Amino acid sequence: MKCLTPERKILNTKDVIFKTISRAIKEKRKVKMIYYTEGKGKRERTIHPYHIIYYGTSFGCAAYCETKKDLRHFAFDRIEQIELLSDFYD
Repeated sequence: MKCLTPERKILNTKDVIFKTISRAIKEKRKVKMIYYTEGKGKRERTIHPYHIIYYGTSFGCAAYCETKKDLRHFAFDRIEQIELLSDFYD
């Protein structure tokens, strides 16, 4: 059995996040995630992702946040869990 190093686990997680967000954008599906915010900790968010953004050293996305009822940017390295929902957005 092959054991993943911590670095490889991070890469696998980032790959899953990137693929999930990409699919959500293509299919216009909502995404539920656990997102870490400085000073506030982990929060569950449901978003409608529109674009993937490259920040120079990492990826993120522009998305409508149902909690904040506004367009926000979400850094992929702050996403702890992600789930593609069956709900669609306009």
